[in-house]
Amino acid sequence: MELTNVNIWVVLVCTMINNFLASIWYSRKVLGDAWAKEHGFNVELLKPTPWHFAGAFLDAFILCFVLNMFFNNFAIHGMGNGMTIGFLIWLGFIATTHFSGVIWAKKPFKAYLIDSGYLLLNLILIGAIMGTWQ
Repeated sequence: MELTNVNIWVVLVCTMINNFLASIWYSRKVLGDAWAKEHGFNVELLKPTPWHFAGAFLDAFILCFVLNMFFNNFAIHGMGNGMTIGFLIWLGFIATTHFSGVIWAKKPFKAYLIDSGYLLLNLILIGAIMGTWQ
């Protein structure tokens, strides 16, 4: 795989969309309170710091960068194909590895649904954008 084929603009746009989606998904008005409750966290103590935002940006950037490498090196074009790849990556790598936390670490199933649901929506959306942008 060649790094030179990466479209940095789509990577940056998808990184920002990833972080925006997370800020809505995990907000207290949407699923943040339920997520904190399932993990046994005190939502009042979960105030984000600049390090949280920097880490989330870096995490999203790496995800989008690597995903764009796949799209370019395997010639994935079109919104439908992008959404399909996003779903398959979620199914093969995210849903399965996160579910092992439910099985072995006794992670609450509802927390699994919240976290993996966010990643499913995120990967399908980013896949649609990257597939269209190709």
